[in-house]
Amino acid sequence: MNVNLFDHSAERQVIGAALVGHVETEVEIEHFHLIDHRPIWRAIKSMTAERRPVTIETLIAKLGDLTQIAYLTELISTTSTLAAPEYAKRVVDLAHRRGLMRVLEVAAKSISDSKEVSEIVANLQADSFQYARGPSQAREAGISHVVDEFLEAYANPRDVWGIRSGIGAIDHELGGIHKGETFMIAGDPGVGKSIFSTQLGYQMAGVQFWNEQIVGKSPGVMYHLEMSEEAIIRRALCALSKIEYRKVRSGKLSMEEQRRFMEAVETIEYAPVFISDSTEWNTTTMRADVARLIDEYGIEWVIVDYAGLLKDPAESEISREIKISRSLHDIAKMGVAMIVVETLNKAGLRGDRGMSGVRGSVQKVYDADVISLLQVPSDDKYPGTTARELMFTKAREADMYLKIPLILRGSQKRFEPKPRQGSLP
Repeated sequence: MNVNLFDHSAERQVIGAALVGHVETEVEIEHFHLIDHRPIWRAIKSMTAERRPVTIETLIAKLGDLTQIAYLTELISTTSTLAAPEYAKRVVDLAHRRGLMRVLEVAAKSISDSKEVSEIVANLQADSFQYARGPSQAREAGISHVVDEFLEAYANPRDVWGIRSGIGAIDHELGGIHKGETFMIAGDPGVGKSIFSTQLGYQMAGVQFWNEQIVGKSPGVMYHLEMSEEAIIRRALCALSKIEYRKVRSGKLSMEEQRRFMEAVETIEYAPVFISDSTEWNTTTMRADVARLIDEYGIEWVIVDYAGLLKDPAESEISREIKISRSLHDIAKMGVAMIVVETLNKAGLRGDRGMSGVRGSVQKVYDADVISLLQVPSDDKYPGTTARELMFTKAREADMYLKIPLILRGSQKRFEPKPRQGSLP
């Protein structure tokens, strides 16, 4: 019987998926049959262990071999990220079959030797057992990393162990916004998601929008797929200077307003925030850009407003949404906090304020570490109301259904905390 116990096409798919953010950790170097694939995977495994982003550029630099560019580019262009886990299983399975075949060949050879049959069987069982186990094996719990984190926190106590959002309740209840996690902001059209996410970005970068607000200073990038860069910056300036958007556009400002506006210009100009208003982004190109910004500027957070406009190709809309959701989650694993703006589906628009109200594939709900809904409070139904609340329907670090009361100053394109007894602004 002549059976090929290898699939080089599957191996190429696994490598290609890794280059766009889907590193299948169960695949080991020795699982690759094609020798040329092994140094590539060795470099990918090394970079993943070091929590470094894996892109064509970073991989070529690691390999030190410019001749691989064309081959790696071809792999990306023919990769199906949705099928990557199945390809990985096939690569591992075929490697196990090759290993088992070698064990059986040794056993067959031993039959004609003078060894006892019991010894041959014992050796066969011992040598073949490793291939009978599944790729994911239960192991002794490794708690050293958790203990190290605890000891570091004990030695340096702090209320916020993530990135400060500038919103007291988020920083107090969730410990901030965390690298390696996906933070979803969903809401009805027109509720103020873009205003909120833009202000949130500048707050994480250290811009203080109200007195006594506590902020950090973490660099990051905003990908706005609907608004121009000028509109984004203009909104931020209005929010910070507390001047109506109409006044800024008309130029009819008082001397005091002019002073506040120019002070805001200086603050916004020096905030460590990068902005893109291109409408051509997909998760592959975005991942490469984020990797560049991490390497060159040490960014710690990413805002995507909104994810549904990313131009990832796929066979269907559901497949496209699954791919986008998984890819954004993988970008977060590069060591940044991923803040994703989403809209609501028909159920959400009808009033379902649970996770089922988020537009698109349920995969988004699974991939997100935190899900928040920006909405008009249920007890405030008046048209044109400025009241808003941020309700958390999924949060691993806080109580479910945490609600943060806010005020939207629409004319100034800004959010403020709504004072409430016993609340944290």
